[in-house]
Amino acid sequence: NTELHAMDSKCPANIRPDSITTTLVLQTTVNRLPFLFETCSRWSINPIIVVVYIAPSNTDDDADQLDEGDEDYWEDTKQTFQEACPNAVFIPHLGKSRTERAMEYPVNKLRNLGLDEVQTSHVLLLDVDFIPSDDLDTRIDEVIITRSKQEVLQHGGRDGAYGGTSLVQKDAIVIPAFERTTWSGKPCKTIEDCLLNLDIEDVKTGFEDHDEEKIIANRYIPGTMDELKDCYALSHNTTTTNNTTTTRNNRGCNYFQEYENWDGHSSTRTEEWLQTRKTLDTSSLMRRLPCFDTDRYEPYVVLPWCPASLMNLRQSSPLLTNTNKQQQPQLPQRIYPISPYYDERFYGYGKNKIQQISHLRVKGYNFLVLPPKGFVIHRPHPPSATKKIWRKTSVNDLREKMDILYPKYLKELQKRYRDINISTNDTRIGICQK
Repeated sequence: NTELHAMDSKCPANIRPDSITTTLVLQTTVNRLPFLFETCSRWSINPIIVVVYIAPSNTDDDADQLDEGDEDYWEDTKQTFQEACPNAVFIPHLGKSRTERAMEYPVNKLRNLGLDEVQTSHVLLLDVDFIPSDDLDTRIDEVIITRSKQEVLQHGGRDGAYGGTSLVQKDAIVIPAFERTTWSGKPCKTIEDCLLNLDIEDVKTGFEDHDEEKIIANRYIPGTMDELKDCYALSHNTTTTNNTTTTRNNRGCNYFQEYENWDGHSSTRTEEWLQTRKTLDTSSLMRRLPCFDTDRYEPYVVLPWCPASLMNLRQSSPLLTNTNKQQQPQLPQRIYPISPYYDERFYGYGKNKIQQISHLRVKGYNFLVLPPKGFVIHRPHPPSATKKIWRKTSVNDLREKMDILYPKYLKELQKRYRDINISTNDTRIGICQK
């Protein structure tokens, strides 16, 4: 279904080879829209595309999901969000039913709807509960421009170099991902409780730590590298008393799913990344991953999307196979995205993001880590209805279905790309040898 989606892409035909811009694509439900206020204050220059899932109203929902799906709420508040995010385009998607919202949330369909709207050279796709660091949009663009110029200097214009820069078509730029715990160290039970963490007066109440003033001075959701390091240290610095070493507390920042899903982000080497010396020229420190720790690695990545005007110009549709041109309608020629869409057979929770990472691996993408100039950070929120369903394996088969589909999907990829040269020139990233 990814080729069919490419037919709907709005990639323009006039992108200049030296025009580097990264669009942020988000998918969200209505009740998490307030998270956008912080995101839009940090990603304030480049475009944002927000796909909003609107479930039909129903009174048979859990208490923390009541606002979700209220079409009237969306109509009443969309102007507020548009004013807060003037660089954003909102795409409402009306769900089929409340059952779909819980059991078959079309997460990859929503992602693809957002990707259809991208009209820039690069794209970063996140869920709305991830907040970018300050000015991450410009930081990403700067690094890509530097990378492109280096390619020209090192390879003399090979691999698609033109116009003074090189748009490397198979670079997946890993954005280090972190997660913020609550100030109490306990999960928040409602969206409203989670948002209260942004209230500095609530933070001061009952918070006892000898670094209190330093921590209070920083924002709850770190935006700078210094703030992130302070927050990370809060959870990871240790103290030694009577020859016993203990972690200070769990009220700071961890790398994303550090304890729940270590494999998911370990290959980024986040702790080493945080300790990179400031005196180095960080603009050129795009570290290429030689391998993945495990095949469960699923980072958030910036991908090349719309091709420049001198590359892949006006391709004809890959779906037209009739060679009798006299009988073919004169369809407008299209520009197709460089990177693959998400597979919409994956829905709900589980395997829906890693399937695209697997696609990139099979296609031979390079995975390079953004220098310590920016990051994304997950903010606390209650478990989604879909995640609750995923966990209840005794009463539903969502997890089983996705677990069966994923290996089938991997076999499809291997078959599709079997013509890739399996030799010393094979660029596909492998698993690290233990």
